[in-house]
Amino acid sequence: MRSVSEAVARLRSALATALVGGPDPSGSEHALDDLRKIEACPLWEGQEKLAAFATSVRDPSSFPGTSRPVVLARGQRYLLSLAMEIEDLSDEPAKRDKSTGRKRKDAAPNTPFDPALLDLSGVGPKTAARLASRGLSSPLDVLFWLPRRYDDRRTITPIGELKAGTRVMTSGIVDSIRVYGRPWRRIMEIKLKDGDDALSAMWFSNRRPRSDRFKKGDEIVLAGLVSNYKGRLQIAYPVVASADDESDRMGRVVPVYAEVPGVGGRVVEKAIGSAARRASELVSDPMPAQLLDRRGLVPLDRALQIVHLPPDDVSAKDLDAWIDGSSPAHRRLAYDEFFYIQLALSLRRKQMDRSPAWVIEKDDSLPTEAGKMLGFTPTAAQLKVSGEILADMSVNRPMRRLLQGDVGSGKTVVALAAIVAAVRSGCQAALMAPTEILAEQHMRTLGPVLEKQGIRVVLHIGQARSSVKKKSLRALETGAAGLAIGTHALIQGSVNFAKLGLAIVDEQHRFGVAQRLGLVGKGQDARSPHLLVMTATPIPRTLALTVHGDLDVSVLDELPPGRMPVETFLWSEDQREEALVKLSLALDRGEQAYLICPIIEESDKIEVNAATDVYEEMAARFGDERTGLLHGRLPPEERDRVMDDFANGRIDLLVATTVVEVGVDVPTATIMIIDGAHRFGLAQLHQLRGRVGRGLKASECHLVYDSRSVDSLARMEVIVRTTDGFEIAESDLQLRGPGELYGRRQAGLPGFRFGNLARDGALLDAAKEDVVTLSSARGGPTSPALAPLREELRRRVIAGDGPVGEESG
Repeated sequence: MRSVSEAVARLRSALATALVGGPDPSGSEHALDDLRKIEACPLWEGQEKLAAFATSVRDPSSFPGTSRPVVLARGQRYLLSLAMEIEDLSDEPAKRDKSTGRKRKDAAPNTPFDPALLDLSGVGPKTAARLASRGLSSPLDVLFWLPRRYDDRRTITPIGELKAGTRVMTSGIVDSIRVYGRPWRRIMEIKLKDGDDALSAMWFSNRRPRSDRFKKGDEIVLAGLVSNYKGRLQIAYPVVASADDESDRMGRVVPVYAEVPGVGGRVVEKAIGSAARRASELVSDPMPAQLLDRRGLVPLDRALQIVHLPPDDVSAKDLDAWIDGSSPAHRRLAYDEFFYIQLALSLRRKQMDRSPAWVIEKDDSLPTEAGKMLGFTPTAAQLKVSGEILADMSVNRPMRRLLQGDVGSGKTVVALAAIVAAVRSGCQAALMAPTEILAEQHMRTLGPVLEKQGIRVVLHIGQARSSVKKKSLRALETGAAGLAIGTHALIQGSVNFAKLGLAIVDEQHRFGVAQRLGLVGKGQDARSPHLLVMTATPIPRTLALTVHGDLDVSVLDELPPGRMPVETFLWSEDQREEALVKLSLALDRGEQAYLICPIIEESDKIEVNAATDVYEEMAARFGDERTGLLHGRLPPEERDRVMDDFANGRIDLLVATTVVEVGVDVPTATIMIIDGAHRFGLAQLHQLRGRVGRGLKASECHLVYDSRSVDSLARMEVIVRTTDGFEIAESDLQLRGPGELYGRRQAGLPGFRFGNLARDGALLDAAKEDVVTLSSARGGPTSPALAPLREELRRRVIAGDGPVGEESG
């Protein structure tokens, strides 16, 4: 088992090296030998996953439609899970020996680790293996396992002054000791008294708790989180000491760490503390000294030491900075995190630039011509952005550009100009949308226009009939079709292009990075197609620097003339009827309306109006001949019929879920009600609101929300206050944080441990600037002069805390 564990560790290292620009593991006999050792072990569950992983390592062309870095990053993640499985198998509960009937001793985990790990306080071979299986395989890895919070245990707060929701240290006299509950749910309650004030300390276990540790009349000290249960104050699982105990867990600022399965919290704390005291000998800092001086950053070893061993005399103000992650020590760690993700993105861009692209002839008249095709005159912003894109495509280096434009800013005309340029230069183009509804909308908009130009357009979506799919696939493979419009079905292995020169991803935040790069992987003759990713959901600047830091950015900051801003109103749930009266008046005027619901059917878990129920309510109120229902579970034929009826005015009110969030353009719709608006993010509300106000009449959006939530009110007020999508995106980042904005995996967002995008924007800017400066001065990100920085990036990848993963490409 140990040899397999060691093979996993070596292979993780080989994949990490490849991810930061090193040789591919498929060319290394050592890596392939390690792979054979892993395959020879018959214990793993899910053999199909192992087979897929093995193929991805051996064959650089495996998984068509997905770029090699993404394949290797997925392999990294698989190996980490495999290391954890090995540890779990090695540490199963003891079993009885068949011959003697006695319990066999637990087998020690065999996950390989740096022997220096055993030098840390409280770490033996078994603990070291468990730490290693979670990525903490060396003292340096342990040193980077930062506290998730700090408890100030220097001051005792009397029981009478305790407040629920606060972490405190308090003391009292043991008044009673009680153990009760079922055998599988034992509860121990210690009641403390401090004069007339009382507090309960609670423990819950499937074993009988050790109540003999406490005696009535003893004075004890507790530390933990105060909660209120049925009007009584309590602390669950407190840290306990006697009043005269000199425990190092009391009377100081104590760092508290995330759990490591199978390792006690106290053991983790001791091990990290001993590593912190040796930080100066464990840490080598590859960051240039002059850069640290210019940015006012503390040395790395000092930063790590302070973070783990806060001085006892730290002021309350400084401690607040540590708790929220803004202390000088945390600032250094956040800078490093930002720096290495920018270095990774720079390496990724360098790797992408290795493949040549098809040269697309630049025609400066195309943006104006594209506008005429769609029946309007392009804005100055559209002309400017189209010029940037056409210039990028006129060279043999692949374009990588992000086009941001607020709702209604006219990204379609920009995309149309790029598509026509590509096809007229003898290439094909592909436009990938996140939903079939949006793909069909693009087909209705662009198909007839391009057909008039002699350009054949095919629609390729998952639910199309097989006969239709065969025809479209044949047209793409032979080059008969100039443009493919579709969903993620475009990146399937069955889709082949004759000469793909331009790949466009619409509403890119709805795709993972693997899907985006999968479309790029459809190029031919070792050439990479130009890539244009578009979004009508403005991305906060800091997010753009991390998720899309390898892309050039263009912004459409001008709306077409004649577009009227949508007036937005806020209603509590008990005022919903007033919003419906507004909707009724609009329908009486001959206008059309949307009523948006967060879920399709009634749910026991979510207390909001469901689309099916609301449809019945509205059909009874306005007549079923005037009311339509649209959601993602409808068959394609019925969905198309409902959309066509609404677009052509045969129904007046469309009850829908968020399937109408993008791509639906009905100029006669002037009013929208969003039921359960508190269930949506600000960016999504802004997108939904963009479905009205697309004609020349004044339009309204009515948000019905749960007024019991203070947080909901703050978010709703942002939407009411402004129609600027970029301002809304920044507010969303501040209110919800980056991880909740689009979802980490979907947005391709790395999980930052030290930095905070909402707080540390200036630090991120500095890190990006420094990567550019160092790369320019020293011959690019792959130059030998930057080898120490690349090696540190590689270490972070192996440890599992680096910015390179499937999500960041």
